[in-house]
Amino acid sequence: MGDRVIHISDPAVAALKAGNKVAAVKITRETQRVSLREALDAVDDYLVSNPDVRDMFLRMHKETNRPLSLAWRIGMILLLAGLIAEYRAR
Repeated sequence: MGDRVIHISDPAVAALKAGNKVAAVKITRETQRVSLREALDAVDDYLVSNPDVRDMFLRMHKETNRPLSLAWRIGMILLLAGLIAEYRAR
């Protein structure tokens, strides 16, 4: 990042609070016109220096990235089994 201070905008902070680091990096990259590495470093630095936002990010990130539900897994297995059966019938 060098000597340049990269500002983390309110929309980027809102994305972090929603658990979406990718969006925060993208917003920072676009609004500050910096490289991907610089934006990622700036967002990471922001999270380190703002523990309240970091804690909210971690909590929301955990909630939005839950493992797939059992019903969804069973549905996908049945779909795959049906596709395999159809393929073998040809």
